[in-house]
Amino acid sequence: MLRITTEPDGSSTLTNANGAEIYAFITPLPQDASKVTYAKPSPIPNVHRMLATLEGGHFNPIEDKDLPDSFDMDAKPTSELFFPGVDATNGSMPLFFMALSNTIHKSLNELHRVTSATQYDIQLLEFDFPFAAAWICAFPTMVQMLELPDHGYGHVASVVGGRTIFIHAIRPDNTADDIMALAAVTEQYYPMQVGKVSPQVFWIQGTKWRSLALKEGRGLFLPEDFPVKRNADGAPLMSDGRAGIRV
Repeated sequence: MLRITTEPDGSSTLTNANGAEIYAFITPLPQDASKVTYAKPSPIPNVHRMLATLEGGHFNPIEDKDLPDSFDMDAKPTSELFFPGVDATNGSMPLFFMALSNTIHKSLNELHRVTSATQYDIQLLEFDFPFAAAWICAFPTMVQMLELPDHGYGHVASVVGGRTIFIHAIRPDNTADDIMALAAVTEQYYPMQVGKVSPQVFWIQGTKWRSLALKEGRGLFLPEDFPVKRNADGAPLMSDGRAGIRV
């Protein structure tokens, strides 16, 4: 059984029967997927949205057996899902986003944001909280709450692990240097992650995600409509005049 507690500011906290907060996280689907049939795809290919608790310092992914029958993360709450006497029939936020809200508020106090290299316009977001990367599922909210740069052309981002996100705000007059650098650091960081998420790089425009991976699922390719300086043949340009965009 689950419980919803409405806070004075109008937000809702989702907890389990023990009173532990339920958080949202993203992960490649576990091998024994039969235990987590409630999991749903995330915006990242082959990565799923799930729920977990953090009790006694232990990361505990929630399985089907821990949830009410026919549990749907994307459904709005109804009273039969909760303890008797809790009226949640008028809830307006789907259950996954209640858990994601828990993740976001916990993450805000545990963020270390630095620029990955002074010559590149890349934000490296590193969190202490192990579920923080799930925030990427509400990307426009992340941009707004963290006051990330936004020039109106979207962002290039990668989510290499549960605690680590790289973001670059696209400028229409960019050369390909920053994009290449982001792809390179993604390749560098991904093998080192304890909780790996994805080695791919994405172009995010609001809630629309596009993978910039080559057909093999790795490397980098910029589509024709990607805003970047190009030569007469349409190939993306580096600042030193080199063309081509594969790593």
